Amino acid sequence: MNGAEAASATALTRLVQPTRALAETRGRSAIGFGLTMRSVAHGSEEGAQTSCSRDPDTIRLLTVRRRTISPANPFQGTVTRELIHAAKSLRAYFEQTLAVEGDSLSTFLVLDVVAKAEGSSQRELAEGVRIEGATMTRHLDRLEEAGLITRRRDPNDRRAIRVDLTPAGKKTHARLRARMTAAHDAAWTGISKQERETVRRVAMKLSKNVEGLVADEKEVARV
Repeated sequence: MNGAEAASATALTRLVQPTRALAETRGRSAIGFGLTMRSVAHGSEEGAQTSCSRDPDTIRLLTVRRRTISPANPFQGTVTRELIHAAKSLRAYFEQTLAVEGDSLSTFLVLDVVAKAEGSSQRELAEGVRIEGATMTRHLDRLEEAGLITRRRDPNDRRAIRVDLTPAGKKTHARLRARMTAAHDAAWTGISKQERETVRRVAMKLSKNVEGLVADEKEVARV
């Protein structure tokens, strides 16, 4: 047996042993329960053993767990659960990647949306990142204080505030984007461009559905 086969055998043993031990424990518990209850009813251990061996309910209790949970992957969830888990894992990984140099995912996302549409209003930027306007304002306050963005009143609409990157902001954005590109490529290793495009389309459709449901709930709440 080579190294890979030995590792596979070890992993398989670790998976099988807990399952086998659990089955043996469950079997002993169920049989013990049957013996105790039927000894009271029939007044003898012999009668209890006979009844236990013929009781279909006892057999069902011993086998239903094995039928309902797949031993191959007992923790596999629904598509929605897996999507939520993937999103949480991605966010944690990106946060960890950027935190190495004292940066954050929120900083990158805001700088990135500003870089793609310089001169946009705060409201447009908030919609681009899909966060509340007040949250975007707090991020912009922080980035402006750090000298990474500038804000100015729109001469044609005094209510609108336009946002641009400073030279330092452009430099910071380029550095963070390089790190995020490397992290993105690492996260999608082994997943083809066609599969990525399928995930993108499905995610966009799902987001649209959920956003519609949220809007409907808000409308009902106002009535």
